[in-house]
This record gives sequence, C-alpha cells and structure tokens, in this order.
Amino acid sequence: LRLLDVAEELYARSVTGVSDLPRGCRPGIHLAARVYAAIGDEVRERGGDSVSSRAIVSTGRKAALVPGALRAAMASVPVDDAAPLPEICFLVEAVNGTR
Repeated sequence: LRLLDVAEELYARSVTGVSDLPRGCRPGIHLAARVYAAIGDEVRERGGDSVSSRAIVSTGRKAALVPGALRAAMASVPVDDAAPLPEICFLVEAVNGTR
C-alpha cells in the first residue's frame, strides 16, 4: 500500500509538468493517470493484493473519468517550484536545452 501512496503523490506532482506539454496530448495523459489511479484504488480495496487476480477498471468507470481529464487538461496550473526528481532530471534538462 505504500507504493500506492507514492504513486498518488507522483500523480499529483505530475500535473505541473503535464501542463507544459502540447494541449493535444494533455487529455490522454490526464486520463491515463486517472485510470491507473483507479486501478490502484481497486488494489487498495483488495488489501493490496495485486497478484491473485487482475485489478480491472470497467469501461463505464473509464468513461466517467474522461470529463475530469478534459477539465484538468484545460485548467491553469500554478507553477510548482519543487526541484525535479533525480530520476527525471535528464528529461527536464533535455526540454530546457541544458543537456
């Protein structure tokens, strides 16, 4: 369950970076984050058991997540001054042309 907590923190933290991407790809990325979070919710409901059976998010639930992903894609996002995680510094450097 600790891994799911970390994932939730990373989903929240990613919003700033996603807002810097081209508008056309933002909805899909926001939707993917929501679907994976919903899978995590399913695993959490099972007490963390992700091995004995597959955690599934129904098509209806995925469809219900679309409006929120579209709103997130269009929303203004405050600048997050937090330093990038070491694991992705190379991406930030590549985008900023410092690498």
